[in-house]
Amino acid sequence: MGHSLWLSSADITRAQPAPDQALASTALPDTPIRLTAATPTESEPASSTPVLRPLSDAEVEAVLAGLPALPERASSEFAWPEDGPELPAAANGLTILGGGPVAPTVATQASPLRVLRYSPLGAVGEPTAVRVMFDRPMVPLGGLADTRSHPPPIRLRPEPPGQWRWLDPTTAEFQPQAGELPKATHFEVDVMPTAHALDGAKLESAVRWRFDTPALVLQQGFPDDRVDSGPDPIIVLRFNQRVEPDRLLRSLSLHAGDRRFRLRLAEAQQHLTGAEPGLTTLLKGTRPGHSIALRAVRPLPLNTDFELRLASGARSAEGPRRTTAPQVHRFSTYGPLRAELLCGKSSNPCAAETPIEILFSNTLAKMTSGQLKAWIGIEPPIDVGIRYWGNRVQLEGAWTGNSDYRIELSSEFRDVHGQHLPRSALQVSTTGGRPVFLVAPTPLLSLPPDSPHLPIPSRNLSTLQARVHAVQPADWPDFLTLFDRVRKGELVAERLPGRLLADVELSTNTSAAVTTSTELDFSPYRSVHPSGQFLVLIRGNEPVPGALANGRAQFELRWVQVSDLALQAATDSRHVQVWATDQSTGAPIPDVRLELLGDPQTTVFSDANGLADVPLRQEDAPDLLIARRNEVITLLPHGQPWMRPDWT
Repeated sequence: MGHSLWLSSADITRAQPAPDQALASTALPDTPIRLTAATPTESEPASSTPVLRPLSDAEVEAVLAGLPALPERASSEFAWPEDGPELPAAANGLTILGGGPVAPTVATQASPLRVLRYSPLGAVGEPTAVRVMFDRPMVPLGGLADTRSHPPPIRLRPEPPGQWRWLDPTTAEFQPQAGELPKATHFEVDVMPTAHALDGAKLESAVRWRFDTPALVLQQGFPDDRVDSGPDPIIVLRFNQRVEPDRLLRSLSLHAGDRRFRLRLAEAQQHLTGAEPGLTTLLKGTRPGHSIALRAVRPLPLNTDFELRLASGARSAEGPRRTTAPQVHRFSTYGPLRAELLCGKSSNPCAAETPIEILFSNTLAKMTSGQLKAWIGIEPPIDVGIRYWGNRVQLEGAWTGNSDYRIELSSEFRDVHGQHLPRSALQVSTTGGRPVFLVAPTPLLSLPPDSPHLPIPSRNLSTLQARVHAVQPADWPDFLTLFDRVRKGELVAERLPGRLLADVELSTNTSAAVTTSTELDFSPYRSVHPSGQFLVLIRGNEPVPGALANGRAQFELRWVQVSDLALQAATDSRHVQVWATDQSTGAPIPDVRLELLGDPQTTVFSDANGLADVPLRQEDAPDLLIARRNEVITLLPHGQPWMRPDWT
């Protein structure tokens, strides 16, 4: 490959130049040449354009031969330079170039200084600070921490212990030392008339506002209506702010009807924890100084309702504001131990399908399960599971509807106060309950070909009506629409998808309020519809005598398929991996035709291991996999679109 070196004839001179001697087109003599930036000669004016021509290879070689040789490199590999003296470490901090801080330059504003916003205002809850924002800088950025030289021009009355500070050049804040402003206090805030911004602007008019923190509020008390209190209870009241017990006691009074009972301060609260579970819970959530503990001077009468009243005009230890209305806390002392049924009233009948609960007037003492079984008798006898907590006992068993039971309670029952229950007997009259029947919650049910019987559990229904339709996979979207409506309690009155095969009445063979199972045999329908895909609408007919009316229509809609093919599938964003096996043996089944509903071009066949990979060609592909083997069709629906990655 040739080399080209472009030179101007005016730029090439010999060591001893010879005027007007042109370079030959052949090789140059051995005389060395020198390349210089020559100045124009008289014979060649500066304005003339040099004539350029490429040198031949020989001429280029001759030029390069006269240049000094390049030094040879010892190695082509990179090497770090040898260690030299260490550089001094960089100095910490920020280096500022210049002569030091410069006073800020602020352009003079023609408009007056304004307060943009402030808080709090009016009646507030638990404010933790007072904030004021101006419309322009009040202090230089470097002077935010120097509140002595730049004090916020704001006055808070009364001002609790705390400090003012600048949050930024335009915003000032008062932070109370206690973390929050005192309650029960009326505050006034003034922006001083002397306030001025950095640009010299001043307020056009005074700025003043007020706010109030809440007065004393009785939040919670112990004991309450959930506790059967004794005659000498520790009464603890919790408030929304600190209180002075001695002064607050004068505003508290205890009443039972028109009778008044004197109160005294109880022991220090730190000695009260653990006295009773409810009291311990209340004290754990109470801030120090926010509660008062009381006791009655004399024992209180039992089986009595009490009102503890906080009078109007009471004040706390935080501020002078007083309460403007009385506040009341109620509790009761325990009475004799009694028992009653929770059900049996018109609004809460004793339905046979629900547990029977017994309510005791006081909290029960601890018992063992053996003691409970020994102390409760039921006639006629029935096996029940017994649970108890607090003041309740629950009996759960197979109660017969529209029947009478007698529950006898032993006098061994005892409450936490040591009182025994008088021997008692409770009469229970159960109702038939509400007519319901329970079908599997999934929309599609699969039945084996050797025993295609659909069990229909029901209760309190004498007969069922079943309509069976022959359907195809294309009917699936319409079915899902109807299924959602049925699940919401709507009666499906319009024509169902597919072809009607049968409309039969099924007897439940029951008259009692017990759950029974009635079977619907699909063998006759499979012979006329070999694909094995059916739609069945089940309706409850007449309830058994004594059953309660149910506001919800008694019917269920299900898709039923009869097939010996089992399908398992998992998906990613582009494929459905399918495994087809025999439902009874688990053996893989080859040559099963697989496709997605609405996308027949994705049809594939399972291999010898029963495996197939169905492509997902549409982002909104229907969530229904269709498998065909001879005449039999098997469907694998998907639950919800957002669960697509784990479709199995």
